[in-house]
Amino acid sequence: MIPIKDEKTPKHFPVITVLLVLLNTVIFILQRYTKVDFAEFAGFVPYMLSRLRTISFLFIFSSMFIHGSFLHLAGNMLYLWIFGDNVEDRMGHLHFIFFYFIGGIIATLIYAGFSIHSTIPLIGASGAISAVMGAYLVFFPKSRVLVLIPIPFFIRILSMPGVLFLVIWLLIQFANLPAGGNIAFSAHIGGFFGGILLAKAFEKRR
Repeated sequence: MIPIKDEKTPKHFPVITVLLVLLNTVIFILQRYTKVDFAEFAGFVPYMLSRLRTISFLFIFSSMFIHGSFLHLAGNMLYLWIFGDNVEDRMGHLHFIFFYFIGGIIATLIYAGFSIHSTIPLIGASGAISAVMGAYLVFFPKSRVLVLIPIPFFIRILSMPGVLFLVIWLLIQFANLPAGGNIAFSAHIGGFFGGILLAKAFEKRR
């Protein structure tokens, strides 16, 4: 399933969401244009955290803006765009940016807890975006999401409850957790539940 858009329109322009999409895109273009492997010097390496290297905490932030491929970037930015605008609207711009980074930190630390001896750099915004998705579930449980179903000979666009889409997405993360591979499923799960727990604390007071 590929989400296309949600059916809830925010009341205010999502400044932070747009800036995050633009910043991630610009960094990716720079990475490709300069042919510099940003992951090597700005990715988060769990093993360095186990060695109590203070600079590792800085890499948690920098790693959120680095992507390994165009599909990696496009997928993350699509999810951020679909779910981020309404969460930002509910939190307000300032609260949202703090929530985004704290969600990313939680996701990264949970990933490190499962992979503390790994020397492979962790990159990507998916942990922070997973937190945004968790907050979306809290704030908009009755929303609906347009989803592309790319099954051969059965390509359709369906409208489904946002709750159902997010639950299916979460189950997929759990199902793939044992396999691991190059995708940090534990970071996705940690970020999602972190977002659920923190959402109300960052909600804009009315």
